[in-house]
Amino acid sequence: MKPKSQAAKIVSLVINIIVWIVIAIAALFIFMTLSSKTQNLPSLFGRSFLSVQSSSMQGDKKDNFNKGDLIIIADVKDAKELKVGEIITFKTIIKGREELNSHRITEILGEGDSIKFVTMGDNNLKEDDIPVVPGEIVGKYISHVGNAGKVMDFFNSKWGFFGFLVVPLILFFIWRLIKLILVAREYKKASDAEKELESAENNGEIVISSNAPASSEPPNDASLQKQAEELQKQVELLKKQQEELLKAQSQAGENNES
Repeated sequence: MKPKSQAAKIVSLVINIIVWIVIAIAALFIFMTLSSKTQNLPSLFGRSFLSVQSSSMQGDKKDNFNKGDLIIIADVKDAKELKVGEIITFKTIIKGREELNSHRITEILGEGDSIKFVTMGDNNLKEDDIPVVPGEIVGKYISHVGNAGKVMDFFNSKWGFFGFLVVPLILFFIWRLIKLILVAREYKKASDAEKELESAENNGEIVISSNAPASSEPPNDASLQKQAEELQKQVELLKKQQEELLKAQSQAGENNES
């Protein structure tokens, strides 16, 4: 019974760890998905995550990235510290909509508060039409993960959101409910057993020896052996008393005959 209880605890612990890992991963990807869809990007330790939607930065350089990749950008505290050759993410108008774009700085115009940045995609044939002002910059490229943007896009879809966030949460609550039901059943069994024991004691069906102290712990092999030895002693004592009684009866019979 003891090994089974230990195995059940291990299984429960493993399931809990798996569920929490799935929820943590889902929450992280949901956070990154929300980061890519909002203009005021939420950040994690000063980092934001974006899914690449075009091939404008495709190339052979170390910091080039492709459509479907995931790029990581850092907050820009002072735009004046940016340099030519760095990649920045900024707000721009694409097909009449405000979108986020990540291109390389090719030239810096002006100084101080009037500074502007000329940008261009490495895979494009010409520079962007409108220079970027500091207020439009949302971050600076620091790294990327190949094809991870596709995973983010899937999380942003209805099926991805349902499959990797809603379903794990449902499974988690079902598991917790099952555990609650099992605990309640075990508690009810223990309570019923305790009531039956009290009832039996009250009816005199069970006699508890005053020499044996009550213990909440289950008896081990040593205590069982000790109880067996005490029981054997009591049996031998009863046999001895029985022999003495028979002997006394026999003597009483002989006296009556005389």
